Amino acid sequence: MPEFAIEYHAVNHYEQPFYEAILEYLIFPLQNETQHVIRRSYTLNPVCAAFYSNNVNGFRTLRCRLGAETEFFELHMEALIEKAPVNPFEYNPYQPDQEMAVLNAHEFRVDHYDYLKQSHFTRLPAEWVYPALEPEEQVFDFCLRVNGFVFKCLDYDTRHASVHNTVEDVLSDHRGVCQDFAHLMLGILRANHIPCRYVTGYLNPGPGHKGSAAIHAWIEAYIPGNGWTGFDPTNNLLEDVHYIKIAHGVDLDECQTLKGVVRSKGNNRTEYEVHVRELEIQNLQQ
Repeated sequence: MPEFAIEYHAVNHYEQPFYEAILEYLIFPLQNETQHVIRRSYTLNPVCAAFYSNNVNGFRTLRCRLGAETEFFELHMEALIEKAPVNPFEYNPYQPDQEMAVLNAHEFRVDHYDYLKQSHFTRLPAEWVYPALEPEEQVFDFCLRVNGFVFKCLDYDTRHASVHNTVEDVLSDHRGVCQDFAHLMLGILRANHIPCRYVTGYLNPGPGHKGSAAIHAWIEAYIPGNGWTGFDPTNNLLEDVHYIKIAHGVDLDECQTLKGVVRSKGNNRTEYEVHVRELEIQNLQQ
């Protein structure tokens, strides 16, 4: 099975030494049925009190409590991941009427309520025309259609990156980054009553792939008969072994890479970089 080496490096700079800071990082690759964490480690500079915790959805975070008079803080994480190949096209599809029976069942809608309702990030403009699920169209085919629609709807532009961007914001100039592509696809699927969730992780670089130099965002939609299935509207691709998941949630708010509280008189800024590398076969055999 393919193995991937991941490096995450972040540096926080503070204009004025702060009195106290508590930072929470959501950066660790997830262990699940298709993704095995062989090893992972992290270093902190300066060394401070740190401990693992779980966020609201149960994904592992690292909380760091920095001492006073610190002008910068640096975190470096390394991980080695093994991925099991999965073909999203290999499943037993339900007939459209069977799919609707699953999606419209009261108990199902209650269980998936959080992933059916719009958030302030995903709410679509009132007059905006979006794709609609056709009566005889299967959910998987519709998700593929929406994936391609969003890919064509927005231009990838890092100059428009902001953690505050909503769907209405990005549709004003049709530009954004991966989180914006993900929020727009979530908005369309939820408007069609299809449960879907925001996903963060690492993307192994490929020809023309956008978003691999940073924490990447894509979505998972619930496909009756197949379960949660990943779609990447930024690149018009489906999730495969090159996607290494960290966490999922309703939207960006539940999956932010860095959260925290800093007591300081000055401003602060964060610089970070991501490197993902697939290990070559000859290296694995040594």
